[in-house]
Amino acid sequence: MAANEEASSAWPNPPYFYTHFTEENLSALRAHRQLLNLGTNDPIPKESLPRDSPLQFLIPPPPATGDWWSFTEQWSVEERNVDLEYAGIETLYDQEVEEPSGAQRLVELRRLSKSLLLNFLELCGLMSLNPQLFGVKLKAIEVILFNMHHLINQYRPHQARETLCMMMEEQLQKVRKETEDNREATRKVNEALVKASAIAQQVREEEMREPAESERDKEVVEKEKAKKRDAQGWKLIAESI
Repeated sequence: MAANEEASSAWPNPPYFYTHFTEENLSALRAHRQLLNLGTNDPIPKESLPRDSPLQFLIPPPPATGDWWSFTEQWSVEERNVDLEYAGIETLYDQEVEEPSGAQRLVELRRLSKSLLLNFLELCGLMSLNPQLFGVKLKAIEVILFNMHHLINQYRPHQARETLCMMMEEQLQKVRKETEDNREATRKVNEALVKASAIAQQVREEEMREPAESERDKEVVEKEKAKKRDAQGWKLIAESI
């Protein structure tokens, strides 16, 4: 099969050089890269390899330019907004509609919708009178749909902008909620510290009002005070949760 026939076929065969991607060739290419003291992402110059070396097919080609074929369709490497005239389709609306202001675009979309319904009704009547002429109406309906689709695509930049705005608003709301949660946690911690300070002050005052009569009594009093402080501390922790 010729190269052009293979490229334009519905299901073309893989490129012929895929058979060179073997483990031996990949290992040889890595060794050649190390020999040239190149990094992992550094390109290997093709002139450093012999012309008849199969390793030539393992080096990626330069970026493509112009047009290319894929499954019988021609595509352009350069992204561009293809208009109806470029695609060979009749334009049914005023060219000023493609300007950034979208008020007139809505009017044209409504007008095309009414034309679409009218042509559909005419197609139904034509099928009952002369079905052989259905192709003319189908072509008219197809042109109207292409024009409507092209006008709707003019809203793509607006859709992308609004989507970004919604994402930024969601992130802002998330940050605000996290900030509010942090403030609430800080407030609870401050309240717990104030309560702990008050309890400690209360314990010190009670200790000053209850002097011990002997060493043994003093030890007993210290244990009671320790139990009391522990109980008050656990009570404070339970209230803070």
